[in-house]
Order: sequence, then C-alpha cells, then structure tokens
Amino acid sequence: MRQLKQPRNPRYSIVIPAYNEQRLIGKCLNSLAAQKTTVSYEVIVVDNNCTDETARVASEHGAHLQKDPNTGVCWARQEGLGAAKGEMIITHDAA
Repeated sequence: MRQLKQPRNPRYSIVIPAYNEQRLIGKCLNSLAAQKTTVSYEVIVVDNNCTDETARVASEHGAHLQKDPNTGVCWARQEGLGAAKGEMIITHDAA
C-alpha cells in the first residue's frame, strides 16, 4: 500500500466522492500516490454515507476524509470542494 502525502498548501486538490467503494478506493489511491510529479496535491475522499469500509481504507492510505450527511454525488462533490485547499480542484471517480 502506498501512502499519500498531504501537504499543508497543495497546488491541486483531488476530490473523490465515494459511496460504498471499498473494493476500488484502495487501487485508486495507490495509483494517485504513485504519480511522479513535482506539483503538490492533496486527496480528499468524501464518505457519502457509506455502509462498507470505504472510510477506513481511505484513511489507511492517508487520504483526507470528509463525511457528508446528504446522500448523492452532487452533495458529496460540494462537500469536497468546500474542504479543498488547492488553487485548482480536480474531481475524480473512485473507480
């Protein structure tokens, strides 16, 4: 498992809305952690009322975890955008 580095002042924020993505989120986060870049980025996983272990897996990979009490990808994306610190924001799917 690769560990994400979460800088204090990232240039980019990658927001991943997630609902029951336990099977896929680890692969997604490993892939992001393996990127070779000099640009700093943070990864925010938004737990959209998951009933599986998505949040645990995301935390174990070092992702910043946000909880959104509203159901739906639009709500989760907005929650992630509100938490983002980067100059530029990228939305990503867990798959």
